[in-house]
Amino acid sequence: MSEHHHHGGCGHGHHHHHHHHGDSENMGRAFLINFSFAILELFGGFWTNSVAILSDALHDFGDSLALGIAWGLERYADKGRTKKYSFGHKRYSVLGALITASILVLGSLGILWAAIARFMAPEPSNGLGMLGFAILGMLVNGWAVFSLKGSDSLNAKAVRLHLLEDVMGWLIVFIGSLGIYFFEWYWLDPLMSIVLALYILYNVSKTLGQTFEIFLQATPANIDTDEIKAFLLAEPAILDLHDLHLWTMDGQSHIFSVHLVVDKAHQQLADLLPIKAKLEAGLKEKGLSHVTLAFELEGSPCSLADC
Repeated sequence: MSEHHHHGGCGHGHHHHHHHHGDSENMGRAFLINFSFAILELFGGFWTNSVAILSDALHDFGDSLALGIAWGLERYADKGRTKKYSFGHKRYSVLGALITASILVLGSLGILWAAIARFMAPEPSNGLGMLGFAILGMLVNGWAVFSLKGSDSLNAKAVRLHLLEDVMGWLIVFIGSLGIYFFEWYWLDPLMSIVLALYILYNVSKTLGQTFEIFLQATPANIDTDEIKAFLLAEPAILDLHDLHLWTMDGQSHIFSVHLVVDKAHQQLADLLPIKAKLEAGLKEKGLSHVTLAFELEGSPCSLADC
């Protein structure tokens, strides 16, 4: 079978380098702030006897652990390809998102369990102390969200989402602590915890869905395969295509391969090279960072035609 294999984009991906470096620096900073604050919250939760603050502490611990893992793995994700990992280490950031999500699910279930028990038998909480913590919480997490602006990896997005939820969580605690301080509505404390835990679970389930899709080699949601087929077949020399594969490494870096059947007039390699260059450039514009095109002659059998 006469087949020319061409691999495009060997030097791909280097321009991503700078922003990744920024991501990991931002994450390191956000990690340290969050971790210190989570320890403070833990004491605060016991001191004010507030399960809502304890649930926020757990959430922040989850987040700072997530940040720590994400930060470590994001730095690793920048490493180039090796003999063993020919695609490089980009999936590490997706693995980070998976571990994070799993931790948050377990934490939220634990909080739900504790909060429901407390709701059945409310205990007094220190409303003024809770108020102070809520204000501090909004400031700290608000600053952390701000410091992650401009980072766009799936990991950094997940982290920014967590921190934004934390700000909302503290806003709820702020409103609730007013009710506890002025009216002694102690049942508000476990109620807030239940709301927070359910909210966390809802959001995490969405992140988990995206993460599993990447691991299962799903076609990236933002890329239309029909449009790509139409683009390739619009080239006059291309008669047909098959064995098309498209998947993503980490939600940002997409990989594409296809077999293209060329007409009799383009049997020489010299005829194919300009076509190849044109198609590769077009596919890059459509967001495919690693492209492999295999050319076949009209009428030649392909062992993979039914793929």
